[in-house]
Amino acid sequence: MKQNCLILCLLVMVTCSIPLGTGLAHLSSAASTSDNRQRAFHLEQAARLIPWQPDLYEQAGMAYQASQQRDRAILLFNLARQHGTLSPLGKFELGKAYQNSGDNGNSIRTWEELLEEGQLIGQAAPLLAEAYQAQGDTANEERILRRWLNFDPLDTQANQRLGLLLSPDSPAEALPLLEQAAASKPITADHLQGLINALKNTTAPPAYRLTLTGQALVSLSEWKLARTALTSALQADPTYAPAWAWLAITDLRTNSPGAEQKFTQALALQDNSAPIHSLYGIYLEAENRLPEAETQYQLATRLEPENYAWWLALARVLSRRDLAAALETYRHAVDLDPQKAETWYSLAAFCVENEAFLQEYGLEAALRTYALDPQNPHYMDLLGRALAASGEAESAEAMFQQAIAAAPQQAGAKFHLALLYLQNGRMTESKTLLEETLHSDGDGPYGVQAESLLARYFP
Repeated sequence: MKQNCLILCLLVMVTCSIPLGTGLAHLSSAASTSDNRQRAFHLEQAARLIPWQPDLYEQAGMAYQASQQRDRAILLFNLARQHGTLSPLGKFELGKAYQNSGDNGNSIRTWEELLEEGQLIGQAAPLLAEAYQAQGDTANEERILRRWLNFDPLDTQANQRLGLLLSPDSPAEALPLLEQAAASKPITADHLQGLINALKNTTAPPAYRLTLTGQALVSLSEWKLARTALTSALQADPTYAPAWAWLAITDLRTNSPGAEQKFTQALALQDNSAPIHSLYGIYLEAENRLPEAETQYQLATRLEPENYAWWLALARVLSRRDLAAALETYRHAVDLDPQKAETWYSLAAFCVENEAFLQEYGLEAALRTYALDPQNPHYMDLLGRALAASGEAESAEAMFQQAIAAAPQQAGAKFHLALLYLQNGRMTESKTLLEETLHSDGDGPYGVQAESLLARYFP
């Protein structure tokens, strides 16, 4: 009898040691590989075979996440949760896995748990705020931003975004937030200065102040917030024509109905306004009603003949039907303010993009643009394009490289240098830059062109 019991115990020990040994082997294999897919597989197997180490489920989830196997990552993170071993970092990564798989509801709920627990607020709050912003849920976005600022009062992104949200309805609270964001980051200061100035204008009539706020938000592409400010402006004074015109522009950008009726209302209230005629021209141009747009820009130039902006708008439309007339209009805009880099840039871009008047005006305009602001990477890029179009390949290459060094994140100069290399048979260098352009610009205009060229020349 004793012998039978001993044999039974030995059999149990052998039976248990086989999966344990296999689990330890998987754990060793996971430690010895740098391939995330292999590591994830071995960690998952180890987790299932070594029951007293449930933390391995989270480690496997992390490895699956790193190898972009999102569904598997979600499964393993949730197994870790069921075993009570999901750490705050694991929960944060679970939220990201949900988000990357398109399950925004579960990603939000997972990150909200972190905030309720007071964990990883600095990491979870930005993603939560962005998620609520994407849904148009401003109430929850504001709540998250306030929680974020309670955690980190000096965070530039949180100050800026909450300041933007509050600017239409709570300017007194928005202003210090935006000023804090501007003070912490010089590039942000230039970006926000128009809105800050509008919010400081506390003695102006409400309709005027709110319209200025709406215009500043339009310049920041904050279309929905701009609509809120402009709607409030018209509630304060339904006869304020500029608010009608700017509200119509937000209709255009948000694909909302009624833009033309709002322009009709604006012009009925103030027919002698060059800015309103110009805004109407922008709307008509976007609708491809070019003759009507040209008429509106002409009216703007007659009402304010010294304003170069109206001449640039008119030249842009003229370039669609008469290059010679457009050239003269661009030159007139330059003559109005020869020290304005914007006018020279517009003239140079017109010549480069239409491959016209390059030797007579385009190259000189690009050089003048660069001379007026030699630190601007966009101006470097344009000068490179003008030089390339004029056959000065070495100088163009140097200018493109200078632009890339000044702004490595911008895709334009990389793409244009890739084109130059492609034209000169430098295929390896061209391919590298096209791949970098595709990586940095994705679905943007340069990224789309880069993808097409890669498919055509480097299949």
